[in-house]
Amino acid sequence: MGARREKKDQIASNRIPRRWYHVMNRGAGRRVIYPTNSERAYFLALLGDLQNTFGVQTHAYCLMDNHYHLPKRRRMPAVGPARRTVR
Repeated sequence: MGARREKKDQIASNRIPRRWYHVMNRGAGRRVIYPTNSERAYFLALLGDLQNTFGVQTHAYCLMDNHYHLPKRRRMPAVGPARRTVR
Protein backbone atom coordinates (compact mmCIF):
# COMPACT_ATOMS: atom_id res chain seq x y z
CA MET A 1 0.00 0.00 0.00
CA GLY A 2 2.84 2.42 0.77
CA ALA A 3 4.48 2.22 -2.68
CA ARG A 4 1.13 2.66 -4.42
CA ARG A 5 0.36 5.73 -2.30
CA GLU A 6 3.80 7.23 -3.01
CA LYS A 7 3.32 6.75 -6.78
CA LYS A 8 -0.13 8.37 -6.60
CA ASP A 9 1.29 11.33 -4.66
CA GLN A 10 4.14 11.67 -7.18
CA ILE A 11 1.71 11.74 -10.12
CA ALA A 12 -0.45 14.34 -8.37
CA SER A 13 2.55 16.55 -7.53
CA ASN A 14 3.66 16.52 -11.18
CA ARG A 15 0.47 18.36 -12.09
CA ILE A 16 1.00 21.36 -9.85
CA PRO A 17 1.59 24.52 -11.89
CA ARG A 18 4.21 27.09 -10.86
CA ARG A 19 6.37 24.44 -9.22
CA TRP A 20 10.18 24.65 -9.49
CA TYR A 21 12.13 21.80 -11.11
CA HIS A 22 15.84 21.09 -11.40
CA VAL A 23 16.38 19.56 -14.84
CA MET A 24 19.77 17.92 -15.39
CA ASN A 25 21.08 15.77 -18.20
CA ARG A 26 24.51 14.25 -18.74
CA GLY A 27 26.11 12.69 -21.84
CA ALA A 28 26.28 8.88 -21.88
CA GLY A 29 29.55 7.77 -20.34
CA ARG A 30 30.15 11.44 -19.45
CA ARG A 31 30.92 12.16 -23.10
CA VAL A 32 30.85 15.67 -24.50
CA ILE A 33 27.34 16.53 -25.69
CA TYR A 34 28.05 19.96 -27.21
CA PRO A 35 31.36 19.70 -29.09
CA THR A 36 30.90 22.91 -31.10
CA ASN A 37 29.68 26.42 -30.39
CA SER A 38 26.96 26.03 -33.03
CA GLU A 39 25.54 23.03 -31.14
CA ARG A 40 25.56 25.05 -27.91
CA ALA A 41 23.77 27.89 -29.72
CA TYR A 42 21.16 25.43 -31.02
CA PHE A 43 20.54 24.12 -27.50
CA LEU A 44 20.12 27.67 -26.19
CA ALA A 45 17.67 28.41 -29.03
CA LEU A 46 15.61 25.40 -27.91
CA LEU A 47 15.55 26.80 -24.39
CA GLY A 48 14.16 30.05 -25.74
CA ASP A 49 11.37 28.18 -27.53
CA LEU A 50 10.23 26.42 -24.34
CA GLN A 51 8.50 29.53 -23.01
CA ASN A 52 6.23 29.93 -26.03
CA THR A 53 5.70 26.26 -26.82
CA PHE A 54 5.25 24.73 -23.36
CA GLY A 55 4.82 27.64 -20.94
CA VAL A 56 8.05 26.69 -19.14
CA GLN A 57 10.15 29.51 -17.73
CA THR A 58 13.94 29.16 -17.71
CA HIS A 59 15.40 31.45 -15.06
CA ALA A 60 19.02 30.36 -15.42
CA TYR A 61 21.13 27.67 -16.96
CA CYS A 62 24.51 26.06 -16.55
CA LEU A 63 25.73 24.50 -19.79
CA MET A 64 28.93 22.47 -19.58
CA ASP A 65 30.69 20.22 -22.08
CA ASN A 66 29.11 16.99 -20.85
CA HIS A 67 25.98 18.08 -18.98
CA TYR A 68 23.60 20.90 -18.13
CA HIS A 69 21.47 22.17 -15.25
CA LEU A 70 18.24 24.13 -15.68
CA PRO A 71 16.08 25.48 -12.87
CA LYS A 72 12.61 25.69 -14.42
CA ARG A 73 9.15 26.71 -13.38
CA ARG A 74 6.11 25.72 -15.33
CA ARG A 75 2.86 27.56 -15.81
CA MET A 76 1.15 24.62 -17.49
CA PRO A 77 0.69 21.12 -16.02
CA ALA A 78 3.25 19.17 -18.11
CA VAL A 79 7.02 19.57 -17.92
CA GLY A 80 7.78 16.17 -19.52
CA PRO A 81 7.31 17.21 -23.17
CA ALA A 82 9.50 20.27 -22.62
CA ARG A 83 12.21 18.16 -21.02
CA ARG A 84 12.17 15.72 -23.96
CA THR A 85 12.58 18.66 -26.36
CA VAL A 86 15.93 19.73 -24.87
CA ARG A 87 17.28 16.20 -24.64
